[in-house]
This record gives sequence, C-alpha cells and structure tokens, in this order.
Amino acid sequence: MHLPSKSVMVYRRGSGAGSPALHANLFRLVLLERHGGWWVDTDVALLAPELPSAPFYFAAEEDHFTNSIMKFPRAHPLLAEAAKAARAAGDDVPWATTGPTLLTRLVRKHGLEAWAAPSEQGCPFIYTDVPALFDPARAGEMTERARSSCFMHLNNEIWRRAGIPTNLGPPEGSFLDIRFRQSGLDIRFPARIELGHLATWLANAKFRQIKSDPDAEFTSYRTMVEHSRWSRLGRWLRLGPIARDWEI
Repeated sequence: MHLPSKSVMVYRRGSGAGSPALHANLFRLVLLERHGGWWVDTDVALLAPELPSAPFYFAAEEDHFTNSIMKFPRAHPLLAEAAKAARAAGDDVPWATTGPTLLTRLVRKHGLEAWAAPSEQGCPFIYTDVPALFDPARAGEMTERARSSCFMHLNNEIWRRAGIPTNLGPPEGSFLDIRFRQSGLDIRFPARIELGHLATWLANAKFRQIKSDPDAEFTSYRTMVEHSRWSRLGRWLRLGPIARDWEI
C-alpha cells in the first residue's frame, strides 16, 4: 500500500531524534482509517498460527495501550480523530506523543478499553526486557512468558539506541536463538553477539543519556540498565585490569 507524502516526519529531539517512527504513527492511522484491518510493526513476530478474529485489536502495556499492533474497522471515528491530532502535533514532540500516548487517550475517550488484549497475550515483552531476550540463562523464563501470546514485540528502537547490531545472531541458547531455530527460517548470521559486547552496548546507551534531556519513555529503561548485571559487567570490561581489582 502506497500513500503519497511530500515529506517524512522524524523526531527532532530527545533520544529518538532522527527516527521516522513519528511518521509511522500518522501513516498507520491514515491507512487504517481508509482501509481498515491490521497494522503490525516490522519488529513484531506472530507467535500464534492465526490472527485474532476480533474486530478491534490493541494490547495493554504497563499503563497504556500500544500502537505497534492494531486492528480497527474502516472509517472508525477514533482513527480520523487520532490522525487529525497527529498532524496538528507536528514533529517537535516527545517520543510516543502521537503513538501510544495518543492512542491510549482516545481508546478511553471512545470507551474501547474492553477490547484491549492483556499484555500476556499481546505484548509479553516491553523495552526493559530487551537484555533478557539475549540471555541464555533467562531463555526458559522468556519462553514461558510468551507461551500464551499471539505476538512478540522486539522493541527495535531500544536496539537502535543501544547500537545492537541486527546482522549478528543472538547468543546460542538464548530466547531469540531458540525462536529463530523453531521458526524454520533459513537465516544465517556471519557471527553471534557476545554477551560481554552486549553489556557494553547497553551500558553505553545509558551513559549517552546522562548529559541529554531524555524523554520519559527512556528514563525507566536507563534506570533498569544502570542496576542490571549487564551494566555492571560493561563497566568492569571498560575499567582495565588494575582498576578492576579496586572496583569489584
């Protein structure tokens, strides 16, 4: 489906600066308003054999509803109202303003909360779970959390901000590795991500935010990384052999 556009909007500030996700927020609303049906982000995997048959679909995620997976009837008034609000907001807005924040407000305004899929069925993982997807020690936990879910959102934006390479395979035995092998897809990677490198990428993502003005969406992720074993390992790797003796 091609919808002509004179320009593509990107976030102008915050940790998501430069991301075209702002344009995608508007695009999906216009697309569904005109044609109805499904919108599924490209970093979402289908885990069930069939799509849900309900006329509406969006998932609860913490205290909001996510717009990464949506199903609406054509010309539903929420979509037109949301698209108008997204256009009016422009491109100088914080992350998620015209995405989950806008959708959540309008879902409540139009009384559609009852249609929301619970998080364990629609979004079993959130952005703070990204490190666990790569951790072989947590593969069983993540497999169990995804067992009853129709979808899995991989939160590519967190990968982008941390600089996690998408051309390398996940560590052997990790949840992502297991899912790749179970998918039957013939995907071959030149090498695998090493956990030590992952720790450094995640820790560096946190340090890059210290002197900036992070939007609210990233703040809790930064705190999570700071207190995680990945951050501690990344810090230890950078200290050098002499300083490590004092630090550990």
